[in-house]
Amino acid sequence: MSVVTNILTPQVIAAYVILALIVGIVGRNKQIGFWGFFLLSMVATPVLTGFFMIVCRPRRTKSAV
Repeated sequence: MSVVTNILTPQVIAAYVILALIVGIVGRNKQIGFWGFFLLSMVATPVLTGFFMIVCRPRRTKSAV
């Protein structure tokens, strides 16, 4: 078996998607929101996106006037 088939097992893919979902949920109140962090996690890695999320600014809220 090749290394790629050992890495791309359904369990590894499911864990990757779950980690990307967690990063998206934690980042939902940041500037790019849930979908931004989720998609970035799918393209990059959830760990790298998690570090990016730490330095990202919180989302601006509309103040009541």
